[in-house]
Amino acid sequence: MIPLFLPGPVTLSEQTRLAMAREPLFHRGPAFGAQLVNISDRLGTVLGTVRPSLGTAASGTLLLESVFHNLADDTFVVATNGYFGERLPEMAAMAGQQVTHLDFPWSEPLDLGRIEESLTSDPVALVVVHHETSTGFVNDLTELGKMCRSRRTLLVVDCVSSAGALPIHMDDDGLDVVITTSQKGLGGSPGVGFLTMSDKAVAAVEEATHRTAYGIDWLRMLRAFGRTPPEALWTPPVTVCAGVEQALIELTRDLATHQEFLRGLGTTMRIGVTALGCEPLPTGAVPVPPVTAVRPPAILPPDKLRAQLAELGIQVAAGQGRYAGEILRISHLGLELFHVLGFLSSLEVAMAALGKPTENRLSSVLTEALT
Repeated sequence: MIPLFLPGPVTLSEQTRLAMAREPLFHRGPAFGAQLVNISDRLGTVLGTVRPSLGTAASGTLLLESVFHNLADDTFVVATNGYFGERLPEMAAMAGQQVTHLDFPWSEPLDLGRIEESLTSDPVALVVVHHETSTGFVNDLTELGKMCRSRRTLLVVDCVSSAGALPIHMDDDGLDVVITTSQKGLGGSPGVGFLTMSDKAVAAVEEATHRTAYGIDWLRMLRAFGRTPPEALWTPPVTVCAGVEQALIELTRDLATHQEFLRGLGTTMRIGVTALGCEPLPTGAVPVPPVTAVRPPAILPPDKLRAQLAELGIQVAAGQGRYAGEILRISHLGLELFHVLGFLSSLEVAMAALGKPTENRLSSVLTEALT
């Protein structure tokens, strides 16, 4: 089977697929409640927190939109340097919220000075994306946490594509709301979103004067998890939850080793695509992000190259927003080293088919790098 080279969904492990094939659990029963607790505990390891992680039937987009309905009637600062961040001010506006949008270049870090200046207006939350899969860029959360810790302002972080793949230190770095989903670095199938709140965030939601959420009300989610047995709000996709539990069991056996392995895969990918004449985009706070975004050589239109790869059975992601038609985005999640090497060989074949032979540089460069 050819794996997916997409930012999500990712290729599932065999044990995760088998867990999803079992008889579904009753979503109000003790067995499912115990599963929710196990998922929450293991997500705490992934996110670096002792706070509970609350699962619900939701995409990352829906959970992020819920930020502006649970912290309602207030002002927000949204700092962005990529496509997924740029959706957030639109969500806030549609929810009727006041938002200051700090729009930074997509290839550069967030400007901490401008962000700190914006916080003097005492907004309820600063909202940022950790890993921008539109560019592969990773933002540094530590300094942002320091800025917000001494203020009433919450630090709300989209960790949809970073959780599991990159180190996250929610409690130590002062992250107040972390949102992620099942289908990327956690290694599960799409269908479950996860919300984790600090005590400061819970207090802010309780104090919100006019919350406009019902189906994804954060306080209802927290109360549901506190029942005996614990529950998810409404009816969750129980088969997806079974897969997420198994994926998290595998992930948390040795999280640091897994993340180091992913860095190795990413390094090999970046060396390989560079040898083929592609230009990897900047990575930001980490040397190797979970997604490698590249500009192919000028004579190879990215969409044609992606189509040529598809003919070989390989799926990669296109550019989005202002990078549409400019780049390819290649994920390293759910893969082994031989998958990456196979991809690079296929990319070499696809480039040659479109009139850009590589003069056999790939094999020599990779041999040198791997030895």
